Amino acid sequence: MGRKEYIDKLAKQLKELDDKIVNMESGADKMASNLKTEYQNQVSTLKGKKDDIKEKLKELNESNSEAFGLLKDGISNSFNDLKDAIESAVKKYKTNGNK
Repeated sequence: MGRKEYIDKLAKQLKELDDKIVNMESGADKMASNLKTEYQNQVSTLKGKKDDIKEKLKELNESNSEAFGLLKDGISNSFNDLKDAIESAVKKYKTNGNK
Protein backbone atom coordinates (compact mmCIF):
# COMPACT_ATOMS: atom_id res chain seq x y z
CA MET A 1 0.00 0.00 0.00
CA GLY A 2 1.40 3.35 -1.01
CA ARG A 3 1.68 6.42 1.14
CA LYS A 4 -1.40 8.17 -0.29
CA GLU A 5 -3.53 5.04 -0.03
CA TYR A 6 -2.43 4.53 3.58
CA ILE A 7 -3.28 8.11 4.53
CA ASP A 8 -6.63 7.91 2.71
CA LYS A 9 -7.41 4.66 4.56
CA LEU A 10 -6.61 6.28 7.90
CA ALA A 11 -8.71 9.34 7.05
CA LYS A 12 -11.66 7.08 6.26
CA GLN A 13 -11.18 5.15 9.52
CA LEU A 14 -10.97 8.42 11.45
CA LYS A 15 -14.27 9.54 9.92
CA GLU A 16 -15.88 6.24 10.94
CA LEU A 17 -14.58 6.57 14.50
CA ASP A 18 -15.73 10.19 14.63
CA ASP A 19 -19.21 9.08 13.54
CA LYS A 20 -19.27 6.56 16.40
CA ILE A 21 -18.26 9.26 18.87
CA VAL A 22 -20.98 11.59 17.56
CA ASN A 23 -23.49 8.75 17.89
CA MET A 24 -22.34 8.14 21.45
CA GLU A 25 -22.62 11.84 22.22
CA SER A 26 -26.22 11.94 21.04
CA GLY A 27 -26.99 8.92 23.21
CA ALA A 28 -26.16 10.81 26.39
CA ASP A 29 -29.66 12.32 26.45
CA LYS A 30 -31.12 8.84 26.90
CA MET A 31 -28.96 8.01 29.90
CA ALA A 32 -29.96 7.90 33.51
CA SER A 33 -28.80 11.05 35.27
CA ASN A 34 -26.42 9.15 37.55
CA LEU A 35 -24.46 7.89 34.52
CA LYS A 36 -24.88 10.85 32.20
CA THR A 37 -21.99 12.96 33.53
CA GLU A 38 -19.60 10.02 33.55
CA TYR A 39 -20.66 9.11 30.03
CA GLN A 40 -20.24 12.68 28.79
CA ASN A 41 -16.75 12.79 30.33
CA GLN A 42 -15.90 9.54 28.54
CA VAL A 43 -17.14 10.97 25.24
CA SER A 44 -15.10 14.12 25.83
CA THR A 45 -11.98 12.01 26.40
CA LEU A 46 -12.65 10.09 23.19
CA LYS A 47 -13.07 13.33 21.26
CA GLY A 48 -9.71 14.50 22.60
CA LYS A 49 -8.04 11.29 21.45
CA LYS A 50 -9.71 11.68 18.05
CA ASP A 51 -8.42 15.25 17.77
CA ASP A 52 -4.90 14.04 18.63
CA ILE A 53 -5.09 11.46 15.86
CA LYS A 54 -6.37 14.07 13.43
CA GLU A 55 -3.30 16.20 14.20
CA LYS A 56 -0.99 13.17 13.83
CA LEU A 57 -2.63 12.35 10.51
CA LYS A 58 -1.90 15.90 9.33
CA GLU A 59 1.73 15.51 10.43
CA LEU A 60 1.92 12.16 8.65
CA ASN A 61 0.60 13.70 5.46
CA GLU A 62 3.16 16.51 5.61
CA SER A 63 6.11 14.31 6.63
CA ASN A 64 9.08 13.29 4.55
CA SER A 65 9.74 9.61 3.81
CA GLU A 66 11.93 9.03 6.85
CA ALA A 67 9.52 10.68 9.26
CA PHE A 68 6.60 8.89 7.61
CA GLY A 69 8.04 5.54 8.61
CA LEU A 70 8.48 6.66 12.20
CA LEU A 71 5.06 8.30 12.48
CA LYS A 72 3.22 5.43 10.80
CA ASP A 73 3.61 3.03 13.75
CA GLY A 74 2.62 5.67 16.28
CA ILE A 75 -0.53 6.65 14.47
CA SER A 76 -1.51 3.01 13.98
CA ASN A 77 -1.20 2.47 17.72
CA SER A 78 -3.25 5.59 18.40
CA PHE A 79 -6.00 4.37 16.07
CA ASN A 80 -6.09 1.01 17.81
CA ASP A 81 -6.22 2.68 21.24
CA LEU A 82 -9.12 4.92 20.19
CA LYS A 83 -11.02 2.05 18.59
CA ASP A 84 -10.58 -0.06 21.74
CA ALA A 85 -11.63 2.84 23.98
CA ILE A 86 -14.80 3.42 21.94
CA GLU A 87 -15.68 -0.28 21.98
CA SER A 88 -15.03 -0.45 25.72
CA ALA A 89 -17.20 2.59 26.44
CA VAL A 90 -20.05 1.32 24.28
CA LYS A 91 -19.89 -2.08 25.96
CA LYS A 92 -19.73 -0.57 29.45
CA TYR A 93 -22.79 1.59 29.00
CA LYS A 94 -24.77 -1.07 27.17
CA THR A 95 -23.98 -3.44 30.04
CA ASN A 96 -25.44 -0.88 32.43
CA GLY A 97 -28.76 -1.10 30.61
CA ASN A 98 -28.32 1.83 28.24
CA LYS A 99 -28.71 0.97 24.57
